[in-house]
Amino acid sequence: MSLIWQLRAALDAVDPVPAGVRDAAVMAGGLLGCAWELVELVEVRAPLVRGEVRVWEGEGLTVHRRGLEMVGWVPGGVSRVDVQTAGGHPGFAVVDGAFGGSVGAGPVRLLLRGARTGVTPWI
Repeated sequence: MSLIWQLRAALDAVDPVPAGVRDAAVMAGGLLGCAWELVELVEVRAPLVRGEVRVWEGEGLTVHRRGLEMVGWVPGGVSRVDVQTAGGHPGFAVVDGAFGGSVGAGPVRLLLRGARTGVTPWI
C-alpha cells in the first residue's frame, strides 16, 4: 500500500467524511457545470510591450496577463467568463468577443459560459 493510501486510511479513521457529502458534492458539481469540456491553453511568446506580459492561446481563445490585469478574446457562443482565483471568482461579460479586468495575483483558471462552455487549466 502506498504512503498516500495509508495517509488517506488514517484520516478516514480519525475524521471520516459524513454520509452523503460525496454524493452532494458530485451533484453540486454537476449543477455548476463541472462536466465542461477542457480548453487546452499553450503559453506563447508575448508581443513586445512594456512590462511583463504572459500570453496563452488555444481553440479560439487568447489570454493576455500583465500583473493583476487580464484581457482575452473568446470564440463565438461565449457570453461570460468567470475567473477562479484563490481570492474569489470575478466574472466578466463578453463584449464583441473580448473580456477583461483585474484578477489579482496567483494562478487562475477560466470558466467559459454560454452556448459553448469550457474550462481552462490553471495558468
